[in-house]
Amino acid sequence: MDTYNAFIPFGIAHVSTMLIIGVMMFVIPMALKKVNHRRVLGNARILAALLIISELGKPLISVLVYNNQLNTSLPLHLCGIAAFLTAWTLWCRSYRSFEVVYFWGIGGGIPAILSPDLLAGFPHPAFFYFFVSHGLILLGVMYATIVFRFRPSFASVGKAIIATLVLMAVIYPINLLLNSNYMYLLAKPQALTLMEFMGQWPWYILALTIIGIIVYLLCYLPFLIFGKYEDKNNHQTV
Repeated sequence: MDTYNAFIPFGIAHVSTMLIIGVMMFVIPMALKKVNHRRVLGNARILAALLIISELGKPLISVLVYNNQLNTSLPLHLCGIAAFLTAWTLWCRSYRSFEVVYFWGIGGGIPAILSPDLLAGFPHPAFFYFFVSHGLILLGVMYATIVFRFRPSFASVGKAIIATLVLMAVIYPINLLLNSNYMYLLAKPQALTLMEFMGQWPWYILALTIIGIIVYLLCYLPFLIFGKYEDKNNHQTV
C-alpha cells in the first residue's frame, strides 16, 4: 500500500512551493525576454512541449504507477485543458487562444494552487507533479503576456466566460458516460478545498460559476488600470 504524508493546506511545504512558483512565473519570462530576443518563439515552443509532455504523462503515471482507472485519469479538468490551450498559444503565437487561456490559466491555476485537490503531501511524487504541472501553465501564460506582450481586452472576459460555460456543457455528459467527475461537475473533490464551503450539489456549481466570473474580472483589472495609465502617458507625450 502506498503510504504518504497527508497534504497540509498552507503548511510549510505548500507555502514554500507557492512562493517558488510565484517568483518563477515572472522571473523566467523576464529573463528570457531580455537575454534571448531572437529565440522568443523557440523558447515558447520548448515550454509548449513541456506542457504537452506533462499532461500526456499524467494519465500514464496515474494508471501505470498508481493503478487508477483511465476513465478518471484523463486531462479533462479545466487546468488540463488549459495546459493544452496554453501549449497551442505558445507554439502558434495565437492571440485568439490567449484571450481564453489567460483567464483559465490565471483564474483557474492560482485557485488550484491555493486550494489543491491533493491528498499526498511533500515529498510524495504526486505533490511535485501537481505543482510542476500547474506551475507550467502559469509560466506559459505569463510568457505569452510578458514576452509576446499579449493583452486581454474587456471582450476577452466575455469570451472566456462563454468558453467556460460551453466547456462545462461538454464535460458534463462526458462525466456521465465515463463515470468520472471532471471539473467537479458531479461531486466535490475528495481533498479539503474551498468548495467544501460552497454548499451541496448543484449549488456549489452555481457558486463556482459566480466566483469564476468575479475572478475573471479581477484578472482583467490590472490591464484595465495599466491601459488607462499607458493611454494617459501617451497623451501627455504627444
